[in-house]
Amino acid sequence: MVKLKNRYLIAIKVVFLLFIIIIPWSISDYGDNVRPEKITSDLRFYERNTCSISINEFLISNPNVIYQDHYKIRFNNYSSIKCFGQITGVDQINHDFYISVGSNVLVGLFLQTSFWLLLISFIKKDENKLSLKIKDFVPIFVIPLFLIFGLYSEIRFYSKNLYLIDLTKFDHYLNLYTYFLFVTFFSYLIFQNRKENLIYSVPYLFLFMMLFNGFNLYLPVIFFATYGLKEILSGKLSKIFLTILSLYSLFWLYQAAGNNYYLKPDKVRGLSSTIYTFPGTFYWTVITFTLVVGIFYYFSSKKEKFDYSFLIKPFLLSGIAVLIVGYLSSGNPLIRFMTYYYSGLTKYPTDNQNLFLLNEWGEKVAWRGMFPSAESIGEFYGLILLLLILKMFSHKQISYLEAIFSLFCILGLYASNNKTAFLLLAFCILYKYTQQLKPNRVIKITLSGLFLFLLIFFIRLDNLLLDFNFTSNNMVGLGYASGYENFRSSSINYLSNLSSNNVIKLLIMIVGQVGFLINRSELWGLFLARYNPSFSEFMLGTGPYNLAKHYGEVDIVNTRSFLLPHSSFLNLILFFGFIFFIFFIVFVFRKLIKLKKINFDLYLINIYIFINLIKSDSILYISTLTTYLAIFTICVAIIQKKYSKVI
Repeated sequence: MVKLKNRYLIAIKVVFLLFIIIIPWSISDYGDNVRPEKITSDLRFYERNTCSISINEFLISNPNVIYQDHYKIRFNNYSSIKCFGQITGVDQINHDFYISVGSNVLVGLFLQTSFWLLLISFIKKDENKLSLKIKDFVPIFVIPLFLIFGLYSEIRFYSKNLYLIDLTKFDHYLNLYTYFLFVTFFSYLIFQNRKENLIYSVPYLFLFMMLFNGFNLYLPVIFFATYGLKEILSGKLSKIFLTILSLYSLFWLYQAAGNNYYLKPDKVRGLSSTIYTFPGTFYWTVITFTLVVGIFYYFSSKKEKFDYSFLIKPFLLSGIAVLIVGYLSSGNPLIRFMTYYYSGLTKYPTDNQNLFLLNEWGEKVAWRGMFPSAESIGEFYGLILLLLILKMFSHKQISYLEAIFSLFCILGLYASNNKTAFLLLAFCILYKYTQQLKPNRVIKITLSGLFLFLLIFFIRLDNLLLDFNFTSNNMVGLGYASGYENFRSSSINYLSNLSSNNVIKLLIMIVGQVGFLINRSELWGLFLARYNPSFSEFMLGTGPYNLAKHYGEVDIVNTRSFLLPHSSFLNLILFFGFIFFIFFIVFVFRKLIKLKKINFDLYLINIYIFINLIKSDSILYISTLTTYLAIFTICVAIIQKKYSKVI
């Protein structure tokens, strides 16, 4: 009887999911005389008949739009509820047609929340039922206040997305508060009821990033911030830690006062402040802190029963889905449109259909599929393969299905062209082999030679033969050349005038040499060309997820696109300063040393993650941030339990 009820419940959920996917894009006045016309270069019909034809009605009359890639279906977030899901205009740019679809962001808030929470509800509930207490309701009511404060602090961004919402009027904030209270309450209820099993579902964040369309906000951020605030109010954090954080925050707020730098967040929307002001810095400080605390305490409870091999199945399924959906989206405008909305992506999936594309120099072109970053998705596939290979070492066998699925992950890693992830994967495999099987000296030398050959092959021998003075100074040289005379950043001015016998000069040359060998000289040089801190900002940072000041303060010559630093370590220095960065590195290093003695496999997994962070912006995406923090958090909790010591 119970199983029968479960089947009915699952069937009802599936029906609702289909309803959410199909119905919103089919609503239209079918009783009027307006019928969609075949799309041609004469677009006057669609100029006259806006908000009269649903996108599904339009596609029935224009089926070629579904599969021809010169059609681009895009959202018009600044539209009324009446126009939701309906054609608001069609434009032609060269040979491409851009079909604009109305998408009221407040309606989308309900639709996307309902869709994602229904999906999460398929995860098995915990045996112990959740009983909400006062300590749960306080953060549930408080976090929505911070969220609407975030709208106020980023008013320039939201004024282009919130239709007929005046963010200068108090009563409009009351209405918005009820929206966010709904999202916060139900997300807290769904997530908390599945705490024991949710860790093994984290890989699906690469398939469903859950970014609200038109908002600079992820659904997981709402839940983890709520959970984090609950843990803070419960007194779980030490007073010393809270005091240090408060002093840091006061410094960031003081530095931000009087500034007004704006950033269009592009593909890092959701984990990037759009404005560098006092309110903006305060909002992102609170949200980031509660988010990190929430992730830490939510996942640290899994230290007793955690088995990384249980992650393999969801990682494999997610990896295959990301690859297949990404490929289908690349050649199908409708799938690309729906994937962007229901996966909650920061950027539309690529329209590059060739996973094996080479440029004019014969070099592999990175393919990102549905994920906003080819580099981060390459890390993802490398991590899946590492987990699978570690399982082989531990259990001596994998299933045929896992072996077949791994081929998709190998293809995904190749398509991403993430050479560092491949080399790190090879290094971890060889390290595990030598540690566990204890081969003789000849085999060790042979394997070391093989890895050295791979390293030289990917770096290229001609790069290794270049003059060291050129390669090591290339990063600073490119940064200097990217600035305007007399308007260069403080970091470039400082590094350009270092004496040859300076210790800092030597360290920068080493970083520059590494950057050159891993093809980061230009990107890190552009970071330095923009990085304009005072001494105190260099030591203490400018605040979490603040890129607005970095990109708005100093103009540079090379501005062809929104180029991220491509190093999470540089991002940490920018956000939190050099002092925090050093403490962070020491903290991680000490934990890894202890972890190596406790669980060598987890040690390798963390080594793979942290070395990748040197050259990727993975902390700017909710998928990678949550996955990496969850894994590291569990490892820290395991170490804490083993050594019976407060961290």
